[in-house]
Amino acid sequence: MKITWDEFCSICKDAKPNNFKPPDWTIVETRVATILSVKQDSLLHDKLVELKTKYNRFTAARRNKGSEQRDVPCTDVVLDSEDFVPIVIPEAVVPKKKPKKSLDQLGERQLKNRTNEIWTKVKEYADENNETPLRILALLLKKCNDKNARDFGDHVWQQPAASSTPDHSLLTISVDAGMSIMVDCQLGRETYNKLRTTLRQQGHDIIPPWINLRTTQTAISPKPQPLPDPHEGVYMPYAEAMKITAKRIMETLPPTIPSSVVMDIKLGFDGSGSHAIYRQVQNAKTNNIIMSMFCPLSIKGDGETQWTQQTPNSAHTHRPLALQLGKESSETLQSLQIFDDDINRMKGDGFTTIVGEKEVAVKVNVASHMMDLKAANLYLGLGGAYCDLCDHSRADCHDPDVVRDGFEITRNVTDLHSLFEEVTDDDGVIIKHREDYDTRKGLTTKPIPNHEVISVQVLHALLRTFDHFMKIAVHLKAEVFEWSESDSSHYHQFLVAAKKEIQTTINDVLGERWDFPDGTGKGGTSTTGNTARRILHHGGRDIVIQMLPERFQDVMKMIGQYLSVVLRLFSSSQNINVKEYKKVCTSLYLLYLESFPIQSKKRNPKPIDLMWISVPPSLHKLLAHSWELIEMNDGGRGLKCFDESGLEANNKILRSIRLKLARKTSQADNLEDVINRMWIASDPKVNHIRQQTQPFCRHCKERGHSTRYCKNNNLVFGPLSGDDSLFERLSF
Repeated sequence: MKITWDEFCSICKDAKPNNFKPPDWTIVETRVATILSVKQDSLLHDKLVELKTKYNRFTAARRNKGSEQRDVPCTDVVLDSEDFVPIVIPEAVVPKKKPKKSLDQLGERQLKNRTNEIWTKVKEYADENNETPLRILALLLKKCNDKNARDFGDHVWQQPAASSTPDHSLLTISVDAGMSIMVDCQLGRETYNKLRTTLRQQGHDIIPPWINLRTTQTAISPKPQPLPDPHEGVYMPYAEAMKITAKRIMETLPPTIPSSVVMDIKLGFDGSGSHAIYRQVQNAKTNNIIMSMFCPLSIKGDGETQWTQQTPNSAHTHRPLALQLGKESSETLQSLQIFDDDINRMKGDGFTTIVGEKEVAVKVNVASHMMDLKAANLYLGLGGAYCDLCDHSRADCHDPDVVRDGFEITRNVTDLHSLFEEVTDDDGVIIKHREDYDTRKGLTTKPIPNHEVISVQVLHALLRTFDHFMKIAVHLKAEVFEWSESDSSHYHQFLVAAKKEIQTTINDVLGERWDFPDGTGKGGTSTTGNTARRILHHGGRDIVIQMLPERFQDVMKMIGQYLSVVLRLFSSSQNINVKEYKKVCTSLYLLYLESFPIQSKKRNPKPIDLMWISVPPSLHKLLAHSWELIEMNDGGRGLKCFDESGLEANNKILRSIRLKLARKTSQADNLEDVINRMWIASDPKVNHIRQQTQPFCRHCKERGHSTRYCKNNNLVFGPLSGDDSLFERLSF
């Protein structure tokens, strides 16, 4: 291989960064070595140094020549591959082929792999001739020497083809299944269409078009409406939401559904914080959104349960009713009054819908309300009340004699409105006096709802009572018999040291971070429901109690055991012996009140002054009223279905959809896209398809976990623990 002077000059010209700079000689050397197939060594480098000097002189002289003299060709050879070290390409070593096994020695999978190429050619030939692969194989059998094979091939060939071309419409999945894929994979329009196009290019036109999903979504979704002034946000009309939900559920049931049914739901709201604020016109500068949601629990008719929600605490089964900008307050919660008339009408008159060819009358009953105690007091106007279910004062609830007499649910919305009329002046302002709890009952504002409200806190009962138990443990560890934890207290340093020691031990032994600041930056602490369960129910309680002074261990063991069993029963779906359960709750209540006495300096001390601990409203509600709530639930069943964890879990779903799958053009557009997406994600038919993809347990015949991880299949046989023995005695 040789390079002439003109060719060398052309290489140098191509290596110039621009017309005003010299060539990059590193690039020139690389290109010359490539053209000549020689090594880039010192021999080639030295030769190019000589040519570089010659090239510079040539270009300088060329500038002084005329255009005719510049174009004189020069074919002198300046580089020859024979003058340099050639690149030696080693010969490829051909590996020896392993001898193939005979077909008799292969397994089923290996046989399929070995015949893939032949089968592909048969299918291609069948498609080219508009035939089925079976008939092509029949033709090949007719060419065999074996007469039986020829006869069988002829028999198959004579049969009429069932279908010469596949019907792709039978392979396309349903629109509901397409929406399930869209929701589970968090696909927007662009990513969904890319997925569909990719599958179509590979010959799998199985996903319905995006427009079909949008058409169906519009048909099964209420039209979001803006909240009335002065509130900012969107909402779904309550009546339309109930009609669509009931119909979608009943479409999955057998056609023998009764002509009159009642659908039970749980309804509630929760504040969601730490949301991003986007640059939008007329943007409300708030990081908080209030979610109002409901979850269908069951459909009953003819005295029987026709349908039951299998996952009442899943985020996917909670349907959105409203998304409102702002924090929970008496003013912002006034927006929920738009649902009151429909709630009362759906409960009394109901509505009719067509399921298949049958007309069904449906009534909607709100079985419980999901909200924490703070939200319940704001909603009911009970800002000064100790309990939202009874009108007992804080002092009464700390009196052992009152506890022994028992508590009952005495508050209702009708009486609250009547009480508001009694304690207000002509301007509608509540008249307040000192120590007027007996007359005002803790009422501070006008109740918002006009329908009956019974708030149930299952998840928050666990968290708040667990925090209370751990606070007692910290005080006992520090031997500080004063409930206040003020920074200015003389005992503050001892409480901090005791808490840190308990935190360190729990972290080292259990790997759980109890009551540390939340690392996500969204506020709160690291204590979750699972953390509370593991420490309180699964052996962590004994680790904490062993760290306390010996004289306090017996009473804390008893309190811990009773509290654990009560919470397990309260949040279960077991049938409960309400009478015995109430006795255990009362005994635990009295343990709290009588096990931590203190001397009072008051002349006429009340029972509340004779104890150094305080019973919070959440613990009072659990021990004083949970038995009645359980009794109201199917005659004595645990309140697992009323858990508010599904509502809480929608916080992260709301944040994710708002960030990734909703328009940012305005807050109204953003919230409208979010509520539409959350509505489809919670559709009963979509959830039914989603549940079919969950692992199935052959032991307990339920979905959501595999047989290997089934708790009922991995029971440890032996004597029951004290907790389990008490649990078995109170449930059946």
